[in-house]
Amino acid sequence: MTRPNLEIVIEDAGLYTIARDSNETLGIIGPIDDRDALMDAVVERWPNVDHIDLPNSN
Repeated sequence: MTRPNLEIVIEDAGLYTIARDSNETLGIIGPIDDRDALMDAVVERWPNVDHIDLPNSN
C-alpha cells in the first residue's frame, strides 16, 4: 500500500484531514479543534503515514 496524501482543511467547524491515495478518497477525519488531536487520529487511522507537513497558521 502506498502512503496516502493528506490534506488539512480549516473550516469554521474545525480542522479536517482528507486522505487520498491515487485520487481515491480514503477517508475524512474531523471536525477536530486541536491540531495535535487531529494528527493523533490520523496516525491511528492510517499508521503507514510517516511524516506530515502542516501549513503554518497565521
